[in-house]
Amino acid sequence: MTTNSIENIINITPKEKEVLFLLIQGDTNIEIAQKQNCSVNCIKLHVAHLMQKFRAKNRTHLAFLANSFLKF
Repeated sequence: MTTNSIENIINITPKEKEVLFLLIQGDTNIEIAQKQNCSVNCIKLHVAHLMQKFRAKNRTHLAFLANSFLKF
């Protein structure tokens, strides 16, 4: 049985999915870092990886593309 979850389609990690969810909600890197209990640089790295995986041009484009795939 094949599932078409975002993890299988785009191959994102559970942590990246959490970051993406908060990004879609409009949280800044600082807010996401506080909620995830990690550094802002760590969040920037996750966002950069997500942008590459989704081939997004910027954060807004990433949120738009991800929102098309994800069903939270």
